[in-house]
Amino acid sequence: MKTVFLVFVFLASAQAFALSESAKDQIRFLDKPYAMTHITSLGIDCIWTKDEQGRLVTEASGPYGSGVCWHTNAVSEATSLNDQGMLAWHEAPVFDHEYGNKNKCYYEVDKKNGIARLLFGDDISDREAEECRQPESEAQAIALASPMDKKVEFGGYVARKSDLLGALVLACYTGSLDTNNSTVSENERVRRYSALLDLYGDDRNSAARVTKAFEFASVNLRDRFPLDTMGRYRVAVCDQMAISGKF
Repeated sequence: MKTVFLVFVFLASAQAFALSESAKDQIRFLDKPYAMTHITSLGIDCIWTKDEQGRLVTEASGPYGSGVCWHTNAVSEATSLNDQGMLAWHEAPVFDHEYGNKNKCYYEVDKKNGIARLLFGDDISDREAEECRQPESEAQAIALASPMDKKVEFGGYVARKSDLLGALVLACYTGSLDTNNSTVSENERVRRYSALLDLYGDDRNSAARVTKAFEFASVNLRDRFPLDTMGRYRVAVCDQMAISGKF
């Protein structure tokens, strides 16, 4: 029997709707624009992003990745709507607020969309962790979170405005990414560099040092070490250059 997917498209801004828990789970760690569709017959939200070729990719995972959003009908429907310009695209969540104890449980909060990411420290007990997982704890974190130090995050690395040394190392490593990198395109490489520069939009001296680190690696490390597994050598060079004040 043919399965029929009834899809409702969010055409207004994401803020106009209360995001479901399934949607929150799927966009909580996104770092790229996304769109949403809704399978009314199942009450499931599907979150979509685009790959390097511009094709739609579902971000469904966990209980939402069991085949519903990945089904051919759901993908075809979303692709058709996108081709017609009917999908509303939203910027990735911005976690620029924080709440809690970093040694215990700590929340990064996107106040605009009402989303929190829960992180655990090394000194937390099982009882405390379970308490932090409760919906009311997350709601309190969202309500009481305060602005955090400006940061950028990609590839598992985080650079904060208050940590110039870390930003310099990350700028250097970004500059060192090879032209044939299979996971980071040239556009993404430049986007990451621009995001690091934006950290210091009001600090010309620090921004100039970020540029120096990026350009050094672009000239001296990029496409030079094909056997540098996972970029370990380049990271070590960037680290030493930053620590020694060469940037």
